[in-house]
Amino acid sequence: GQSSLVLEDLRNQIQNGHAVLVVGAGVSLASTKMNELASWKGLLRSGCQRCEEVVAELPPRWGQRVREEIGSGDLDDLLSAAEKVSTKLTTQTGEYARWLSDTVGSLHLQDPEPIAALASLGVPIVTTNYDCLIEEVTGLPSITWREPVEAEKFIRGDESGVFHLHGCWKDSQSVILGIRSYENVLSNAPAQALLHALRTTKTLVFVGFGAGLSDPNFSALLNWARAAFSGSTYRHFRLACECDTGSGGIRHAAADRIFVVSYGRDHGQLAPFLRGLRPTRDFPTHRQHIHGNTPLTDPVKVNDTQLPHVAAPERNQPLDLSRPITVTQVRKQEKLDATVIANVAFHPDGHLMAFSLDNRLFLLPLHDVF
Repeated sequence: GQSSLVLEDLRNQIQNGHAVLVVGAGVSLASTKMNELASWKGLLRSGCQRCEEVVAELPPRWGQRVREEIGSGDLDDLLSAAEKVSTKLTTQTGEYARWLSDTVGSLHLQDPEPIAALASLGVPIVTTNYDCLIEEVTGLPSITWREPVEAEKFIRGDESGVFHLHGCWKDSQSVILGIRSYENVLSNAPAQALLHALRTTKTLVFVGFGAGLSDPNFSALLNWARAAFSGSTYRHFRLACECDTGSGGIRHAAADRIFVVSYGRDHGQLAPFLRGLRPTRDFPTHRQHIHGNTPLTDPVKVNDTQLPHVAAPERNQPLDLSRPITVTQVRKQEKLDATVIANVAFHPDGHLMAFSLDNRLFLLPLHDVF
């Protein structure tokens, strides 16, 4: 059965702001209704087909050999197939970036609930996924391992975002796909320092990783942590479905300090489980909870983004829904002038919503406010 002690520790790490979510392909698959392009194997199969369509004079049976490697399920074979695909497409100017755009970039959000439930925990999110589905739901910006300055701000809590450990499709050079790209990130000192900082300062909570954390980047991180923190008393966690945890499906070395937590009997129970982990705090629901011009956080410039409509709860001063509402994603080190706020409310997806008298809605990530 589920250990209540381990589950309570997980809950406390989230409550205290010590956790960081590490999101894998399983979340993208669930959010796209199992679109195979959200999985590594599905993406590689599409890459093999794209090579056959745009690369002239492929060797005989090249596609068959690559598909056999993809189908084997062996990590070395998968990395070999990924290297073949990325190498062939890269030799065709522009085709590698075009393929990523046509595949990962074309993924459509079908079910926002898994990501919304993750965001409701109010803790930082990092991901190994190449897509921007998390950004689509949360409105947060993308940060890749090729942006060490922004990534450092993210890890220090000075900037909100979604940190892409293996790159983002919008920057094709950041995408970690084949052997050589893994070698690039493993030899990139800032990227490894950022990973080490996450492992050292945060409780890692892995979500959506199926049967293994075996890719070379994670393997290197785990090996480093075993040596650097031998005898550590801190736990890290991996959320998994009972269909994955049964019959020896998931095992971690004791030295890794990764504890498997079951969220239910099927993948559909992930979101309700996550909602149950949400921090319990008393949130302001009326204007009198904001006093004078006291900033909610330190001042920097606020950038506005126009959205066509926003669902809003009851409020003391109604917004004019007949015209566009200006929505501002407020980051840490920004402030609001409380004298213009009509009302504030807690949104269950992990934001404080502040409604202004001039038809603006400010969204403040809870971990940046409280």
